[in-house]
Amino acid sequence: MERRTSNRTPRGADAYRPGPGSIRWSTAPASIIAHVDAEQGVSFWMDQRVLLRRLRVHFLLLPLAEVAVLSEDRDPLPGTPREHWLVWQSLTKTAATTRVPTDAGVLAGRLGLGRGAQGMAARAMLGELMAAIWQLRSA
Repeated sequence: MERRTSNRTPRGADAYRPGPGSIRWSTAPASIIAHVDAEQGVSFWMDQRVLLRRLRVHFLLLPLAEVAVLSEDRDPLPGTPREHWLVWQSLTKTAATTRVPTDAGVLAGRLGLGRGAQGMAARAMLGELMAAIWQLRSA
């Protein structure tokens, strides 16, 4: 599958206007990555044209290190280290724990994102998100 790169031009303070078929973010990727780098939970959406409509997927990234554990356990979820994040998305309404950034393809499978048009669009969004985190962290 050919991957398109989006032509982003600022619109307002934080939004981006995509080219045809590209992914649009609710806020500038740098804003999201700033929260991830500060190990703060963040919620945002991404959308992309799928067939005749735009598919909007909401994401929630929550660092498990910030979760108060009110039991004798040391980890917020059994068997999951505190360095992991809870990643939730609205397409399948499922969540998975992982390090951030991570392999987007593996995470997409764990989130149950299928291979249909909507699933592939959500996979592309997740891939662009993880690529942006890798890119901005290595800059």
